[in-house]
Amino acid sequence: MLENDTSAAAVGKRLRQVRKLANLSREELAELAEVGKTSISYWEHATNESSQMTPRSMAKIIHALMKKEVECTERWLRTGTGSAPRHINKSPLLNTSNTLAKTSLSDQLTANLSEEIQRFTSLSDLAVITKVDTNGMSPALEKGDVVGGIWQPSLTMETEKICIIEIQQKLQVRRVKPDHNSGLLQVAFLTYDSNQSEPFEIREVSVEKVAPIIRVWR
Repeated sequence: MLENDTSAAAVGKRLRQVRKLANLSREELAELAEVGKTSISYWEHATNESSQMTPRSMAKIIHALMKKEVECTERWLRTGTGSAPRHINKSPLLNTSNTLAKTSLSDQLTANLSEEIQRFTSLSDLAVITKVDTNGMSPALEKGDVVGGIWQPSLTMETEKICIIEIQQKLQVRRVKPDHNSGLLQVAFLTYDSNQSEPFEIREVSVEKVAPIIRVWR
């Protein structure tokens, strides 16, 4: 295993290693990660730093591998240090479709919650966790649910999703819809909660990043 090597060539070799661990072709990984069909080959055969993966692309690769039940940390893929990639047990917390994955935790599993969240946040420097603090996202999410996502530039959003966003230095969970004409976002709750202080809908919001929700703990 390569250690402490952040060169494009070393990252490419590690990418090829973890792709084979997930039993994926280059085309299959590209489709899962929603990147160009030739991108995986380009990164795996990188010879100079101009062909290095961006942090956003790396986050997409890590997310795609999670769908195939392979855990790969951003630290290992970027530097070769830390925990090596491994197969993980299929978990109902992992979202492998266009719907939100949900799990009800029984009393005996509650003690494992912090460990599961810690593992999720260790997967990438771009991972984010927050708690739903209103009833405005019902029925998809309930007040008290803990949700996790991976930050990505807001300009990469193509379809409406439930996301974690940051408004006025506060993390919020909202339905986010991109406006392709203006390049801005429209954010809203799913239902009206009379106890919430924020407006039900805010149009033409400018934020640098969003984190589509991929895990829910309750």
